[in-house]
Amino acid sequence: MRKRIEWIDIAKGIAILAVVIGHTLGPYNGQFFGSLIFAFHMPIFFMLSGYLYRSRPARQECQRGIINLLLPYLATAVVLLVVSAIARLLPNPLLNAYFQSWRQGLIATAYGPVRQCSIRGTGKFNRLGPCGSCSVCLLRCNCSMV
Repeated sequence: MRKRIEWIDIAKGIAILAVVIGHTLGPYNGQFFGSLIFAFHMPIFFMLSGYLYRSRPARQECQRGIINLLLPYLATAVVLLVVSAIARLLPNPLLNAYFQSWRQGLIATAYGPVRQCSIRGTGKFNRLGPCGSCSVCLLRCNCSMV
């Protein structure tokens, strides 16, 4: 096992606390401290990830992405689909259907909640859903899901 770098562990701990505090206070209610935390809590994770990044062969990178990103995404989607189906079949005040139908749930799972986004000066673009992101990964990694 590799030796851990203490200052990185401390920075990750601070960033995790900042995420919790930021989402508790948040910029949602107009508080300055919450907005300040939102300005740096995610960039810390990006900087630490970049610092710890080491290059791997494209095939290994693609396999890791599928295992670490795609499988948890699909497991969460299955849970949401099942909970939505239960909520539609057994209506009750405690459980709301996230998707109104199986079809809507499967489309949202495959494409994500694609919506029009606007960035100042660039016009409009559609956000890539999970399928688009996987396609880009597969093209970039030049591997197949066999």
